Amino acid sequence: MTNSQFFEHIESNIKAILQKALNSEELSSDEALELLKVKGKEFFALQYVADQICFEKMQNIVTFVINR
Repeated sequence: MTNSQFFEHIESNIKAILQKALNSEELSSDEALELLKVKGKEFFALQYVADQICFEKMQNIVTFVINR
């Protein structure tokens, strides 16, 4: 899926916050609080954005810890 498909049917204020996050812009505390309240389609869009940001930063690097 593309960004536009995830953002097609979500609230405009949530869409703006997620776009800001994708553009590596700092979110305000009020914007972060709004993201904690999302449900339904907005929640799936939030998951998608989180995955995209994680992939950009880590490029599928896997790490592990050995506990003994």
